[in-house]
Amino acid sequence: MVLVVYDENEWQRRGLPLRKAFRRQVIKFLGTFPVVLTGAWFAFQTWGSFPRPAPSNAWLEFVPALVAIGLSLVWKVWIGITIALGNEPIHDRVAGTTVRTRETHE
Repeated sequence: MVLVVYDENEWQRRGLPLRKAFRRQVIKFLGTFPVVLTGAWFAFQTWGSFPRPAPSNAWLEFVPALVAIGLSLVWKVWIGITIALGNEPIHDRVAGTTVRTRETHE
């Protein structure tokens, strides 16, 4: 089984138009953006200083990380529920694409 992304309006076209492929990837990235941003923030904080004892309020730094991870998980669960209900995920609806199986012998 091979999964292929098709343009909703042009099923016979091989490949996606650049605009639709870009839009689809941007929407998919928005779901992971909070985790990426939080990871970058922690990395820049670490690179900019030498190791030292943790201050007493160090637990507050984990709150943004937990919120970012929670948002990312909600995004993935939302996409999973959408697919389970038989609908297209949000990134396919926004881009005007659909994912279908293609037989390997074609």
